[in-house]
Amino acid sequence: MDYAFGAPPAHRELLDFAVRLISRAGQVSVKGFFGDWHSRRKEDGSEVTEVDEAVEELIGAELGRRVPEDGVFGEEGGATSGTSGRRWVVDPINGTTSFTRRWPLFSNDLAQVQTGQQSSRSFAGRAA
Repeated sequence: MDYAFGAPPAHRELLDFAVRLISRAGQVSVKGFFGDWHSRRKEDGSEVTEVDEAVEELIGAELGRRVPEDGVFGEEGGATSGTSGRRWVVDPINGTTSFTRRWPLFSNDLAQVQTGQQSSRSFAGRAA
């Protein structure tokens, strides 16, 4: 079957789950944005906050419960392998520099990639 952009259509139930999950991640981010947190420099010199880590933990844990057969690659925590041929890619706070400066220019990003295909589905929630 020939799909637009080389990707089959998203499964409605999985899409709804991803949208709810990224919405929860946004709520954690907004609460953290106005809260107290610490940050540190990673080995590559980029900054990571406790909120980045909390958001990625939330997303990874929920994906593990809902789709345990899927792989997950998180910007902060690394990768877990899966058996389904699907992998979720997580950028818990895209725009950490803006976040640390209290500029509301960041998002929580979640994408699903099908192994063996050059296409992906992105589910991103704008937190601010």
